[in-house]
Amino acid sequence: MLKTIAIDGEREALDELRKAAAGKFRKAVESAIDDSVGIIAEEARRLVPVRTGRLKRSIKTKRRKNSLTADIYCDYPQPQDPKKIRKGKKEYYAFSVEFGSRRRNIKAQPFLFPAVGNTQKEVDERMMKVLEEAMP
Repeated sequence: MLKTIAIDGEREALDELRKAAAGKFRKAVESAIDDSVGIIAEEARRLVPVRTGRLKRSIKTKRRKNSLTADIYCDYPQPQDPKKIRKGKKEYYAFSVEFGSRRRNIKAQPFLFPAVGNTQKEVDERMMKVLEEAMP
């Protein structure tokens, strides 16, 4: 003989449990992404060729709200003496340092792509650890 038990609000309760678990999981993943991006940015700062240090200071990270992606980029370095720079002129040379420039005879000195490669194992391990902890 088959018995059926009906609970009022069963579906709603299960939906709430799923939402709570998803929120916890998302926060754990966001935290892991922030940590991973920080690790890669630190490695890039370690690898970047330094003369004045402005390019090193220009390496930034950004994670958009409600997104599970992050960016590591080089912002326009601030000039040390803004009075010496023409208004509106940007001193942006991260691309030329990373990839080189034939026009200016600059050899490539990559720092962003090698930083990702050097930290890949550590980032993967951190993400797997967070996923294993967050998964029930």
